[in-house]
Order: sequence, then structure tokens, then C-alpha cells
Amino acid sequence: MSEKERGVFDRLLGLFQGEQEAPPTEEELFEIINASGETGVIADDTHEMLSSVIQLKQIQVQEVMVPRTEFAAISAAATLNEAITIITDKGFSRYPVFHDNLDQVIGILHAKDILKHLGMDLDRLSLREIMRPVYFVPETKKVSDLLEEFRTKGIHIAVAVDEYGGTSGLVTISDLVEEIIGKIYEENLPVETSEQLIKKLDDGSYLVSGKTEIEDIEELFDIEIEHRGKFESVGGLAVFLSGSIPQTGESFIYKNLSLSVTAADKRRVKKVRLQLMTETDRETCESGSGEKESIPETSAGGPQMEAETPPDQNSPDNR
Repeated sequence: MSEKERGVFDRLLGLFQGEQEAPPTEEELFEIINASGETGVIADDTHEMLSSVIQLKQIQVQEVMVPRTEFAAISAAATLNEAITIITDKGFSRYPVFHDNLDQVIGILHAKDILKHLGMDLDRLSLREIMRPVYFVPETKKVSDLLEEFRTKGIHIAVAVDEYGGTSGLVTISDLVEEIIGKIYEENLPVETSEQLIKKLDDGSYLVSGKTEIEDIEELFDIEIEHRGKFESVGGLAVFLSGSIPQTGESFIYKNLSLSVTAADKRRVKKVRLQLMTETDRETCESGSGEKESIPETSAGGPQMEAETPPDQNSPDNR
């Protein structure tokens, strides 16, 4: 290790061991991170991510939001069938609902809230009955502050407004995460920035993106998934159940929820088919699937979970 590298390493070590009398300034952090990247003490992607995190304090919402001219919204006067057509066409999971025009956003429609009512008389329901409250933020708010609000309030989407109260854009937690890590992979591994629609299949199961948040699944199936501190997405749940990154065709059971990985690569789980199981379904599955690999309880007291034997790779579910 050269003297320059040793100096950078010692400064980093001092930060983590709390040897400095006062916290480093933002400028000092940038200097240390840049020097660490130049000398190879930290990897290029780590350098990029650390720099992005610090820069969040300078970035405003208006710099990362989707402008009002580019996001999809639904009129409060639309019927649920009309809303379903828009959702199917656009493929997002959340939509602002407006009265008269986009400067009068009155709520947020979650696609999964409509899915819950499929099979019912949709003409008897209105968007106002199933939409959720909208969270407004000034377009000048710092991204770092909004990220903290999203975390503490459990919010995933907000409408940005200008100084006159007019709608200027839409910002999601995906936009904020992309600001931190998206640029790292844009050349070799494009990051999906659009929240993917939870698609209901003809057999009553759901095909969802691996990035779908656990809270969305809990609401959709009315179940509780003990995930705090372990994972935040459906893909993370599949990885937790598997003990590694599962591949296409692998299936698992969590409580009465069946998970089948339908698309994956060596880095992540891309698509998962989810279906609630009856007691009869579970008993049949357990008696016919042979030995199961048990995942032991975690030190945090997490649930014990079971992995099913992977189904036939030629099964229609593995497309």
C-alpha cells in the first residue's frame, strides 16, 4: 500500500472508529470519498453511491420528479372500467386522481385497490370511494428530506407543487432510489424506474415484479409478512426463503402464500407468481412435493419458512 493509499485508509478508519473530535464537514466527506475512489480503497460503484447519497442534500424534488406533462393521471369522473383501461395501457401501479385538471389532484389510485374489486359490479363504485389521500410536497424540498418522510410516514408517492400550489410533477420512492443507485448500472444493467403493475392472472394468482414492496402484498392478500430488517420486496422474500438467489422455476410457501419464481437472473428475482392457498391446497402440496428444505428461524425471531421442491421446468408457470 502506497503512502497516499495508507493516508486515505487511515482517514476512513478514523471516521468509522469515531476518532475525530467533530463530525466531518460535507466538503471533507467528498474529499475522502473521492480520494478513496482514486486510490482504489473503495470500488467505483461504492464511490458513486456514496457521492450520490451526500449530494441528496443539494438536490431538489423538481430535479428528480416526473414533470406533469409526462405522468399518467385519471379523472375523478372516470368509471372504474375506464380506469382499468388506463392502468392496463400505462402499466403503473399508482395514479393521481384529479378533479377538472391536474392542478386539482384530490387523491391517489392504487391499481391493486381496483384488483380487489374485480368480479364485483364496478358501476356501483366510484374512484373517490377507493382512492387514497394524496401527499403534497413543495418542488423545492430537498430529496434527502423527502426520502426520510417517505420512510417515516410509509409513503411511496407524492405530488410536487410550485409556489402557487399548481401541480408541477410526481415523485416516487423509486425516483429517489434511482437517484442514488440508478446511474451506476445504466450502461450494463438498466434500472426499471416505472413501478410495475401487479397483474392478476386468469387462475386468480398474481404476477408481480420482484421489486414490489412487501406492504403492497400484505394489503393485496390481507396477510402479515414478518420482514422488518430482513427484506423489503417480494424478490427479497424469495431470496430469504431460498437462502440464495433463486432461479426460474423455484417455488416456496410462506404461511398460506405460494410463491413461484417465473423470471430471475444471477443478480435478482425479476418476476414472481403469488397465490393464496387453502388448507386443502397446502396439505396436497406438502404430501405431494416430497422433502422440503427448512429455513431456520432468524436471530431476530423471524418465522420458520419452507421451500418446495422446484416444479417441472417445462411447466406453464415457468414462462
